Amino acid sequence: MAIGCFDEDKLKEIVIAKWRQGGPDRPVKVVPRGQPQRNDSAGYISQEKFVRGRTPEQMERVLGFDARPGQQYLSQGADIYHFTRVPGPHEFALKGYTQLPGGEPWAGDPEWPPGLGAPQWQLTTSVPCTLVKSVPRGARY
Repeated sequence: MAIGCFDEDKLKEIVIAKWRQGGPDRPVKVVPRGQPQRNDSAGYISQEKFVRGRTPEQMERVLGFDARPGQQYLSQGADIYHFTRVPGPHEFALKGYTQLPGGEPWAGDPEWPPGLGAPQWQLTTSVPCTLVKSVPRGARY
């Protein structure tokens, strides 16, 4: 399928090849700290390099999570998950960057504000994952 002048299948091949390199390019899921531990996950994901070395407060701004006082999405900190296998092309959708929440111009929803431009994808099916680290608010991942 083509997206504008881009071939979606080719773009997904490029993304998967990058994810397979691991390290800073591996896909990660960031969720509020203290939720029940997951064995798999769907929804929006980004890459390790956009959360590594950051506090949950910084992750909120980078990833486009609510950071308003009293409404912080990561108010208790962040749980970071790695996937136990690289998602396949049929398991994710291309969504662009966090400054365009969900790949769309910002509609004014303060719960999901524009982020600072980290790439994002949406897992459309649950993919096996494992908790790598639980990061309290104020601490660095």
